[in-house]
This record gives sequence, structure tokens and C-alpha cells, in this order.
Amino acid sequence: MRRALSHIIIIMVIALFIACQNEDGPIQSPRPSIDKTSLSLKLGERDTLIVSNADNIIATPSSDIVEVEIKGCQIIVSAIKVGNTTISITANQQSLSCTVTVTAEPTSTNEFEDELNDNRSRYTSPTLSMYYDTPGTMFSAAYDNTIEVRNLTTGDHIKFHTPQMTIGELANMTLVVNNEPITLISARLERDDDFGTWINLTAIDGSKIVLVVSDID
Repeated sequence: MRRALSHIIIIMVIALFIACQNEDGPIQSPRPSIDKTSLSLKLGERDTLIVSNADNIIATPSSDIVEVEIKGCQIIVSAIKVGNTTISITANQQSLSCTVTVTAEPTSTNEFEDELNDNRSRYTSPTLSMYYDTPGTMFSAAYDNTIEVRNLTTGDHIKFHTPQMTIGELANMTLVVNNEPITLISARLERDDDFGTWINLTAIDGSKIVLVVSDID
């Protein structure tokens, strides 16, 4: 009986010791965190990341697409070039990250003025130019708003499609160049009349593309 009572007393003492340890032990500080894990910026824009629960912050982008500046608990992100990057953040020796996508501002209608005065059917981009009056180049426009340009000599081929063809922004447009889809951040129908169709495109890398199908009868 005495031995059993001794065991009970020992267990109670151990339980009390553990309870006191839990009550008086060190309180865990909240882990550092950021308010955004991804950013989408236009070229030249800025945005701010706010770091919580940290007083020692380091931020390093993986490329020169953005620049960062640290002010207290804020990381100011400035878009310098078009593309994608990741900002690696160390806050109180904890690792965080934020992905950033930088796109170009679409070309405005006013900047397209010279193109509207050129009736030459063409597809032009920084990497490929195709003109209707070049031997072996064929343009076609279908009723389903599909435009194709093919150079029979070089084999170059582009295909553009949009569900609707009305003046202004074109939604859900697709562009395929030599069987490679091109990601577009904007497509705008600038002019559509009896003389032809003028389309203003901007690719995700910021490059400008012009597609004109004028009266080619």
C-alpha cells in the first residue's frame, strides 16, 4: 500500500513539473510572413511587399527584371524589364519568396497612327516580316475571324484568330507563328472598314506586332 502511494505521489510530482515547464517555458514568436507571394506589374510600375514579424530583412531578385528597396518592414519592387523573376527574402533567418511578372503597356491608338496610314498588307514583328506584295507570300481572311499569312518560299506561316472582330480590345485571341503559340498581353482592332483590317498586338516580352490585311483583290 505504501509503495503504491509512493508511486502515485511521484507521478503527481512529475505531472506538476511538466505543467510548470509548459506554463513558464519560452513563448514561440510568430514566424515571419509577407502579404503577397506573387506580383503582376506593368513596365515602370511599383508595388510594395509588407513583411510581418521580422526586423532583419534581406531581399534579392533572381534577375534584373525588377529592382528592390527595403524600407523598414516594406520591400518596394520596381519593374525594370519585361519578364518573370523571383524575389528571395530572408526575414529573421527565415526564407520567403515572391514571384513577379512584368508586362509591357499596350501600344495606344495614337502610337498606331502611322500604321493606319499604311495600306500595305503585312505581318511585322521584331523577328519576322511578311508582306503581301512579296513574291510567294499569301494572305487569307476567313469568316470565322481567322487570318493566315504564308510564305511559300521560306515556309514561314502565321495564324491569328479571335472570337470577335469589333473595334477595340480583342478577347481570347490566339497567334501561332511557325507552329509556335505566341503569348499576347493585348490585341486591339484599330481599324476595320471596306479598305481592310488593322490589328495592333503586343507580345508578353513587350515586342510590338502589326497585322494588316487591306484590300488585296
